[in-house]
Amino acid sequence: MTTSQAHSRPERLLRIASWIVALVFAVLLNMLGELVIRDMFFAPQSGPPAAEQFADQQAQAPLLVSKQDLERQQHILNDKQETLGTTLDRARKDYAESSQSFRNWIDTRKATGNSSQDPEVLARTRQLDELQGNVRNWQRQQDAVNDQCRLCNSNSTRWKANFRNCKTKPINVMNAPISNIS
Repeated sequence: MTTSQAHSRPERLLRIASWIVALVFAVLLNMLGELVIRDMFFAPQSGPPAAEQFADQQAQAPLLVSKQDLERQQHILNDKQETLGTTLDRARKDYAESSQSFRNWIDTRKATGNSSQDPEVLARTRQLDELQGNVRNWQRQQDAVNDQCRLCNSNSTRWKANFRNCKTKPINVMNAPISNIS
């Protein structure tokens, strides 16, 4: 290195490092300033505005009432569905047990060949038919409740769409005059 150079190498590196530190510090101060200004703007409202503040409250009121009715109906239908499912399972189990008992009894009757028990065969067959009818009846009731649940769910989906449609478009708060924001 000669003395003709205006700056030595360590001095040049120190200047570059100083500029980098100054730029980083400037960016951090700029970000901090934006946060302070934003906080000062939203301080009277205790936070940034939410979309719900701009919704049409008169249009939402009947929708909220219908939502509560739908939720109540859905809860009732879910309870019915659970009860009918349990009852249907019980009826199927009774039928399966009686059917197995009947098959065992028929196998025993065939082995003994006693034709004097034909009236009992008819009675047991009628009993199995009644149990099968009970299973079909409970299945029909459960299907009806399932249909009601599907209808309730579709009403709930329609309600959500109506609720979304009744909300107004939020205004751009950053460009709005301060007198409009309260």
